[in-house]
Amino acid sequence: MKRTLFFLLLTLSLIALLPAEGDLLVRVTAAQANVRQSPDFGAAVVRQVTEGTVLKVLQTTGSWYKVSLPTAGTEPKATGYISKNVVEETSGTAGLASKTAKPVQTKAAKVVSQPAGKAKKMWVRVGYQAGFDEPSADYSGTFTLYHEDAILATSAKVKKGGFPVISVGYQVHPLIGLELSAAIGKRDIESTTTAHVPHPLRFDAMRTTTRHDTFSIDQMEICLGAVYTKSFGKLGVDVTAGPAVIRGKTDLVTGFSVVDTYPFTNPVVTFEKTSQSKTAFGFFVGASVDYYIGRSLAIDAGVRYISASVSFEPVSGQDMKLKLGGLQAGGGIKFRF
Repeated sequence: MKRTLFFLLLTLSLIALLPAEGDLLVRVTAAQANVRQSPDFGAAVVRQVTEGTVLKVLQTTGSWYKVSLPTAGTEPKATGYISKNVVEETSGTAGLASKTAKPVQTKAAKVVSQPAGKAKKMWVRVGYQAGFDEPSADYSGTFTLYHEDAILATSAKVKKGGFPVISVGYQVHPLIGLELSAAIGKRDIESTTTAHVPHPLRFDAMRTTTRHDTFSIDQMEICLGAVYTKSFGKLGVDVTAGPAVIRGKTDLVTGFSVVDTYPFTNPVVTFEKTSQSKTAFGFFVGASVDYYIGRSLAIDAGVRYISASVSFEPVSGQDMKLKLGGLQAGGGIKFRF
């Protein structure tokens, strides 16, 4: 009788240790894995767990499991989300780790268990932006020649262009970050310049000479923006806005000289050009979509609009304003660390 009672109590004890019917358990397969506050790779880390740890699943959300975390040292019992990429379904007892599990150091646990407001993440984007705008501008100037006004008139148009872009971001809150981006490249400027040359002997008898040029403009864009981030499983959406700085450097026709010979019908006109570099301040807005193909790597695509006009001064007192930002679109890769 005593032996029967002993085996009955032993059987009941073992049944109590087994997971309830229908419970789903997962075992951590990565050396260390992050359990986050929400199903988002950018969310704050609640705790780190090591390889072999078995966790009880409370809910499945897309590619994430909501799991129950056991009490660990000074860490209270809590819940969080863990990616399906770092676990496998198993049977066993939740909260226990295998013999090969690597212990989490107390110091590391304190670092990753910061409140959501103090979570800090960094990312780098590398991509290419193509511009759609083709700004144009006209300018003219006069100087005295043969006691009349000689006129220099130029019409310039900047062609479309694209630039490589690199950005560095810092996340100060699960939803808010800061991002600094820089783009450097070249664009072509097509210009048509006409010289109106007075006649040396006859009054009000202008002679004209026209010249066509293609110059290049070196363009640099620097943008510093506040980023609002929202994640939907493997997709992340960023909306950015802030100040922008654009710098342009190019050659411009700024004057001409004349050599006249009898019978003064075809003057020899030599056009003069100078190099100018100017900076403009403005603002930008943009949006991008990231598709994560891993825990840290994503493919992104986005658009942005930069409002800034660079004012050159080819002729004294005459400004030539070129809107070098405009609408841009492109894509690249994003790496979080």
